[in-house]
Amino acid sequence: MEIFTDLLGHETASQITIEHIHRALRPMPKSTERPQDVTCGILSFVNTAHILAAARERGQLTYAGVDIAIYQDIAASTLNKCRLMKPLLEALRAHKLPYSWLYPFGLSVLKNGTHIAIHTPADLEKAWSILEINPIQIPTWMPVVPPDAWRLLQYDVAGKKALDSSRSKLCEQSGFVKGREGKDNSLRIFHSIHLAQARKIPLVLLSVDAEKAFDRVNWSFMKAVLAKFALPEAFITSIFTPYQQPHARLKVNGTLSKPFEITNGTRQGWPLSPTLFILLAETLIQAVSAGIMGIRCGSRELKCTAFADDLLFLVTNPETGLGLLAEKIEEFSKVSDFKINHSKSEILNITLSDSQVSTVKKSLPFH
Repeated sequence: MEIFTDLLGHETASQITIEHIHRALRPMPKSTERPQDVTCGILSFVNTAHILAAARERGQLTYAGVDIAIYQDIAASTLNKCRLMKPLLEALRAHKLPYSWLYPFGLSVLKNGTHIAIHTPADLEKAWSILEINPIQIPTWMPVVPPDAWRLLQYDVAGKKALDSSRSKLCEQSGFVKGREGKDNSLRIFHSIHLAQARKIPLVLLSVDAEKAFDRVNWSFMKAVLAKFALPEAFITSIFTPYQQPHARLKVNGTLSKPFEITNGTRQGWPLSPTLFILLAETLIQAVSAGIMGIRCGSRELKCTAFADDLLFLVTNPETGLGLLAEKIEEFSKVSDFKINHSKSEILNITLSDSQVSTVKKSLPFH
């Protein structure tokens, strides 16, 4: 804190909250090498920015008679992006255009009193004419992930129609389906409970909680499901463009692991991911509903309601149906990587006696 107090003054420095402070996890340096870096995690990014700005303005820093330097702890991937921007930075300096780095990555360039933000290659293409700089060839610093799913797939009209048709046929799914809302499921459940109580139908509800549902999606299984819904092969290939050999690295206390391949999970932030997931959920509903009896009203039998990964099964043959349902879920998990969180899945009794409920729960992993 003495260093921060020297830079910012006592009043400002006293408001800084340090989350953690430790030496960087790197091999011990030799006596002739510089000492290990000290990583300091500060709760507020605003405070971090003030410290870095004050350090740059001060120039050379000393503490206890030793020269020190303060710099932002940046991921290796971000540093690589910064290196790719070197031709642009040289051009900005040549045109005497002031700039600053943006968090987590980007540039803010000041031109005629206006700040121009550059986060993506598309932003840069628009910025050349505004900055009055001749375009420079700069390697892309972002992975090729479609910002708009339909923009990627717009050429495949037949594929879009097949996808829309498949989504509209999901009878019990209310999540991410146009024209449906969560309240629709609530009304069906309320009406089913009222019907079971009025007609004295043995009914229990099984609320199923999926463990990290979107992150556990098996890509091979997802491709097979899309083919089962009769989507065109070329359309499926386009859908899997963002899933081609992605890798990740873990950062622990400032140290990065070796890259490892990602083989499961829906892509975060991609507009098509919710639709892909509900198609997978539909295969689960169809697979596990075959052995249970639901509430019948006229020609319709309601066995399950779903809102994305939140599933609620209606079972009127609990003695045999619940056990078979648990077995079907286990079989489905082996091929899809779908996993039930048994501690959060619960049997809700509607019309059974306490002794019947106790008998049913003894042989099942649910609460």
